[in-house]
Amino acid sequence: MDMKLTLNLKEFRLVPAAMIASFGIYNAISFSAIEMMTLSYMSLAVMLAMFLLSCCLLANEPSMTRFDLAISAMVVVILAVSLMADTDFKDWIYQGCSILLLVFLFRYYRDSLSPLLIGSLVALSLAVYAGFFQLLRHPEMWIVEDSKLVRGYLLGNNYNQMGCRLIAAVITNIMCLRISRWFWLNLIPLLGSCFGILVIVHSTTSLSCLLLLVIICLFPSLRLQRWGTSALMVGILLFEAFVCFQGNGLQNNEFARWLVIDVMGKDLTFTNRTYMWDAAIQCFAKSPVWGYGYVDADWFVANMASRAVGPHNMILAVMIYGGVIALVLYFYTMWTAFRRVWSVEGRVANSVYAAIVVLSLTMLMEYFPLPFYFYMLALAYYYPEFHRQTTEEPAEE
Repeated sequence: MDMKLTLNLKEFRLVPAAMIASFGIYNAISFSAIEMMTLSYMSLAVMLAMFLLSCCLLANEPSMTRFDLAISAMVVVILAVSLMADTDFKDWIYQGCSILLLVFLFRYYRDSLSPLLIGSLVALSLAVYAGFFQLLRHPEMWIVEDSKLVRGYLLGNNYNQMGCRLIAAVITNIMCLRISRWFWLNLIPLLGSCFGILVIVHSTTSLSCLLLLVIICLFPSLRLQRWGTSALMVGILLFEAFVCFQGNGLQNNEFARWLVIDVMGKDLTFTNRTYMWDAAIQCFAKSPVWGYGYVDADWFVANMASRAVGPHNMILAVMIYGGVIALVLYFYTMWTAFRRVWSVEGRVANSVYAAIVVLSLTMLMEYFPLPFYFYMLALAYYYPEFHRQTTEEPAEE
């Protein structure tokens, strides 16, 4: 009986689509930002229920890759440190459950990934359209620059948090083009909504990165497309090492002053971000091995600069959450996902790779929720299976 149940659940396409949609809705839409707490609790409850169901599914086929284990280990490490340091372990339990739900679903349904992609696209598209509708319905949030609201947005509460949700929605739709050309009917209005949102809220960093992603995806030469993306990734790592890790010391670096002021035409503090980077590095130095666990806004204000909440840099945030241990796991999952997506030639494979790199570019200046980072890596890691499953549908190019 158990064997038949497992087989039926794998063949029933609506089940994985609904399960992954609960992940997308929970992470993409901030119901609490518009004080719809009932819907917020409902989305959390549904996500947790789907997580428990995914545990039952995977228990019937208990096999995981090193990629899956690395993500799971990072979740456990941050949870353990949060419990020991008495930081915000409750919220991390929710985040961790959503991450593990993602990992378990991709692993269990690896032989039929199309329902997962379609379910994700439905959830992320609904989030984008709802966020765009909110802005059109409430122009007072953005129409006057001096009184523009920083928080209260449906897509992540803070308008700086929209970028990861929009990039995830666009690349998911691009992958769905391999399933059917009919997904063009959603991609065009989706792109229009994404650009419209970013223009309205004046999020120049996310707008530039999304535009860069579109340009890379449309680049005619596939070889130059991939090599250019790799060059961009190297530049991101160098910028992280020689600019972000310098903190306030950046002002004493002549090369950095030339690069940032003369070449990039930017303020040397990157809108006070260097102060937050410097404070994050100092915090990390006090607990370099395992960090502080999943800390909340109050912790950041008490232990770092009070100019803003968080380090405004993804790698520095990971170092605070789990120290060197989490950082090693972070880069290991990225490298493993890159190796997998590199094994496939094609425009969509290059686009998935480019989406992660562009997201990494955005994360130099912002911190995004880890579930979105792991979602993008899961798309790359399992892309070879998805490519094989859709090779009979010539919709890629």
